Amino acid sequence: MKRFKKILSVVSAFAICALPMVNDFTSNAASAQGTRQRLVEIAEQELARGETSGQRYGTSGEWCAAFANWCLKQAGATTYSSSFSTTSLLIDYKNAGKYHAKRTTAWSYGGKSQPTVTKDKNYTPQVGDIVLIETNNDYSDGPDHTALVVKVESKTSGDNIDVKVYTIEGNNGGTVARDYWQNQVWGYCSPTYSGSGSSSTSSETIVKKGSFETTNISMTDMSYPGQLKTGSTFDVTGQIRSKNSSPIIKVVSYIYRCDSSGDVQVDTCTRTPNTVTYNMSAMDEGIWFQTANQKGKTYKYVVEVTLKDGSKAKFEKSFKTV
Repeated sequence: MKRFKKILSVVSAFAICALPMVNDFTSNAASAQGTRQRLVEIAEQELARGETSGQRYGTSGEWCAAFANWCLKQAGATTYSSSFSTTSLLIDYKNAGKYHAKRTTAWSYGGKSQPTVTKDKNYTPQVGDIVLIETNNDYSDGPDHTALVVKVESKTSGDNIDVKVYTIEGNNGGTVARDYWQNQVWGYCSPTYSGSGSSSTSSETIVKKGSFETTNISMTDMSYPGQLKTGSTFDVTGQIRSKNSSPIIKVVSYIYRCDSSGDVQVDTCTRTPNTVTYNMSAMDEGIWFQTANQKGKTYKYVVEVTLKDGSKAKFEKSFKTV
């Protein structure tokens, strides 16, 4: 990374979403080496550690690319660059035929340069890809920042490569953090994964929809997992409506792991819409089902709603990880 000036979304939202701390990860729940899911697990572990420098990842300088390469190595993926430079990653993966361009701009930086390229319109980003990002709006000097893709949003418009992606990344605000990117993406580098389980969504994840209603609150078409492939995710949807016109002042989602000693919270997110309706898709980027990372466990997904007049409702569903 050359210069990282992006104001993080979680900061601009006054840190209202709590980023999960996965402190209880055990090797018994680990996916096979060489899989994309294993890469997500490794990145999650580093998120929990909260490193604030690149020393652990092999550098004393800018460390976003070093973090990505370290995680890929730990996960058993085959990489096509060992560089700690974002621009060098682009060149190395492009030379290996493993780079998928979204931005076509020619650029030059630090003695390296690339001509205008063709947009890879039909490429769909995948979990486990490296995403290269522009952070200071100067497209003349190439990408500035490197991140690992841990979730890919479904396409709603544009080309396949134009989708929003969610990431875990090093040196984001000086630490390991979650973020999401779309318009600032230069392109994607594709490491090779030898194992199976190459997608964050799987046929083993069964998504259902349910509803709940009280005198003053309606919760309809609420998506929830009937069962969840360990560490995967899905699109959070649903419609919440105040039936008495009192504004919805708080919506809180929780994921709990059900242990013998009691429920353990593994993720939460809060929104304060102050409207009479709320679409749960607006919370999709804030609640992370990947924190349900212990196979064979029972978890709870809970959504609590509060109206300005004090009325409350709670949607709650249990699911197992497989």
